[in-house]
Amino acid sequence: MHSVTEKPSESGYRGLTSVGVQCGSNSGRNPAFTLAAGILGKGLAMAGIRVIYGGVRTGLMGSLADSALESGGSVIGVLPELLVEQGLAHEGLTELRIVHSLAERKSMMLALSDATIILPGGVGTQDEFWEVLAAAQLGYHTKPCGILNVAGYYDSLLRFMDGALAEGFVSANDRQNILVSADPAQLVMVLSQALVSR
Repeated sequence: MHSVTEKPSESGYRGLTSVGVQCGSNSGRNPAFTLAAGILGKGLAMAGIRVIYGGVRTGLMGSLADSALESGGSVIGVLPELLVEQGLAHEGLTELRIVHSLAERKSMMLALSDATIILPGGVGTQDEFWEVLAAAQLGYHTKPCGILNVAGYYDSLLRFMDGALAEGFVSANDRQNILVSADPAQLVMVLSQALVSR
């Protein structure tokens, strides 16, 4: 995995102004997950790309937000009231939007983002990922979706998608909408190129 050390040229990320990032509220056992979240947050901030995420202060979510903020980036959190009441809100964000439900959170994050990236996470991350893909499949949006496949975490998910494609449950276009890299900077670049080509 390569660190993001320089701000890309404006033409490099043309058209990409905000990225929705879905990831775990826990850090997971592999330190590579936290490292990747920090690298992604820093890289987006240095490129002038706004981070849209779930608004939590802990886990990979917190590492992503903290890294982006420390690098001078803009970070918008979208958090359900229930999680605010549980004390999970990140207090240092550029903006924190409070919503009533998980459904409203997902809808708002997608609306605010030009593209979506998923990092390692659990049930909530998967729920958000599949909703973004399903909405694209039905034509509600044309925004690309990227998987930051840290330490092979999503290898099994990608095998499932390839199997669904082979069995005719997923179209080639749907499968191609999922862009994959283990390198944060490369993934953001590929998402930007995909966005511009649509």
